Amino acid sequence: MRIRKFNEALESVDLEYIRQCFADLLDSGVAEISKRSGNYVAVTILLPSMSMASKFLKSGGVLNVRPELISSDTSLGKVIEMHDNDNEVYQDIKIALQRLADEYPGYRIKVEHFSKLKIVIFS
Repeated sequence: MRIRKFNEALESVDLEYIRQCFADLLDSGVAEISKRSGNYVAVTILLPSMSMASKFLKSGGVLNVRPELISSDTSLGKVIEMHDNDNEVYQDIKIALQRLADEYPGYRIKVEHFSKLKIVIFS
């Protein structure tokens, strides 16, 4: 942990520390980091459901709902599995943001959720 003076201004974000915080997501291939300027960084995350949803919708978006068909190899089972996978990613995001906030409590964080989850970190 880097020790900062109380009144030290944050002129730019610490890209290397952000990479460390999001290392698990970067290593799994669901996240990428791009530095936009000196004072903010964008983390883009593709949730498993977002990549699978397009396949599901292309197939008509029909769910099999008979009890004998609710297993991991049916469409409903796949939707449940994909949301479980999303939850794992969200938990990893939560841990990464907690680490970042502990080290840099002055950073402002904005989360946008469109076709991808985008986290923008400002100094």
